[in-house]
Amino acid sequence: NNPNRPIVDAGQDDDEDEGADEQASASQSIGVPIVFAVGIPGSGYSDKLRDEVKRDENDNDDNKTSKKKTKTKKKKSSTSDDRGDGVAHVHVPDLLRKVSEDKSGDWDYQLRQTIREAQAAGTPVPAEACVAVLQRTLEQLSKQQKTKNKKNRIVLHEFPHTLDQAFAFERAVGAPSSVMFFDSSEEASAPTAVAEAQRAGLSASFGYLAYLDLVMPVLDHYKVFGLLKTVVN
Repeated sequence: NNPNRPIVDAGQDDDEDEGADEQASASQSIGVPIVFAVGIPGSGYSDKLRDEVKRDENDNDDNKTSKKKTKTKKKKSSTSDDRGDGVAHVHVPDLLRKVSEDKSGDWDYQLRQTIREAQAAGTPVPAEACVAVLQRTLEQLSKQQKTKNKKNRIVLHEFPHTLDQAFAFERAVGAPSSVMFFDSSEEASAPTAVAEAQRAGLSASFGYLAYLDLVMPVLDHYKVFGLLKTVVN
């Protein structure tokens, strides 16, 4: 019951292949493929993300000729950004802030307090609180898409930051269909690093090296299963 233990054991080759298959099937639990996207603060990755998701989508279509191409329209929702490309974008730190500030009573007080405390400290939101918000949000988004008979993707911006978050998400929802990491040099990212780190829900101390230390275990984990795609600025 070690919370830091990978859900899929990266052991021998045969076990790795079986684990990767299990991950792929788990990602369909809500009926919509999920993409994780994280980027070095200051990399400006949001400007590149749309094109990279579309390129990744086309690559998958080429590899799965028995499936129809993803449709390109989607109903707009209050918790996602519809950029006209059939992909729902959820900026997780912004979503968590919205929940922490909610006054409607729709969200549990202790959950909101846990999020507020992490945000005030500039540290990653605890896994269970973060995933509780995401699970409910994704279920709502997937229902909207199923109603319209769409086959879209949902991209989670700045998630996960930690292995605890990744494993909690897999337990509750399933594994992602892909993981995108937007890299940049320390020099190139420096001008906007502080502002982007804070928007990502982290303190200004999470510069280039600190951010890499934070997310590298996540990237290494998904690289084992061939899910990681790195885009260099």
